[in-house]
Amino acid sequence: MFGPMANSIPLWGLGLLTFLSCVLASALGMLINRWQRSRHPGSGDKIQSTAEGSIVAAIFGLLAFVLGLTFSIAVDRYDTRRILVVEEANAIGTAYLRASLFDDPARSRLQSAIYDYTKNRIVPDGTRFETMGPWLERNRTLRQRLWDETRAAVYPERRNVLAGSFVEAMNNMLDTGTMREMSGRAFVPGRILDSLLLCLLAACGLLGYLLGNRSSRLRWASLLLYALFTVAFVLVLDLDRPRSGTIKIPQTALEELVGDLEWQRAHAHRELTVAQAK
Repeated sequence: MFGPMANSIPLWGLGLLTFLSCVLASALGMLINRWQRSRHPGSGDKIQSTAEGSIVAAIFGLLAFVLGLTFSIAVDRYDTRRILVVEEANAIGTAYLRASLFDDPARSRLQSAIYDYTKNRIVPDGTRFETMGPWLERNRTLRQRLWDETRAAVYPERRNVLAGSFVEAMNNMLDTGTMREMSGRAFVPGRILDSLLLCLLAACGLLGYLLGNRSSRLRWASLLLYALFTVAFVLVLDLDRPRSGTIKIPQTALEELVGDLEWQRAHAHRELTVAQAK
């Protein structure tokens, strides 16, 4: 229910919607309290303050537990995505270096294909999962090009140790890329988000019910509490958006790798120019 909607609404909109929902739930609780007191005058006085404290502590303790569980899942997925970026950069660098052991023209074709693939692996900021179709399609095209170039370079030398070593590096590079793409599609389960939102609204409604006959000062304090829980809820959603949120997965490893590959390609081109001049 809430999961698909959470990925299509901006974070500020989700935060505003969540806070307003908390306020409405609290207001509904106050209305129920007043309605009950109007039908049964004096019934609210039978509720002891200690019982009220126990109920509030229980409901907000359950909310804190669900929020902590959801936050843990989101952080774990964030760390997995961050580590896979580094692992993919290392795998690409290894494959590029092993490709340099082949003779031309296989070496140039392999390194050119790896370079183009690496540039495409850097996902632009602000990219939503729903709009990643062209990026994924280009990845599939580049993977097919990589494997075609690998087969053309390795087949004549398939009994050579170099061939086996390069194929292993290429497979590792492609497998790591697939794992990274799959991790980008692994979000916090929607049912967990639904449960968290349900607990949050229930806690706000109960607190509004218990504060229905209290001073306005406590009601203003409850608004601050709703705002803090909204911030925590939006933080979980932000962690679950690797590129479109404000907490992005750093792509530094791939960006630095592209710069290093560009330097190596320029250096190789200069050496080739000098050799031809001689």
